[in-house]
Amino acid sequence: MEPLVNFFYKWPRNFAISLAVEILIAQPIARRVMLGLHKYRDARREVAVSN
Repeated sequence: MEPLVNFFYKWPRNFAISLAVEILIAQPIARRVMLGLHKYRDARREVAVSN
């Protein structure tokens, strides 16, 4: 029952921490990985088309 009682008290702090982690750590890594994946797939497609 304690998590339900403390939910609204702890929610803003937990939300702020998770938002900061998402903005500063998770999204930049995900964008870099997806950029590399798309470049790799585009390069493979160009090689396949030229053959």
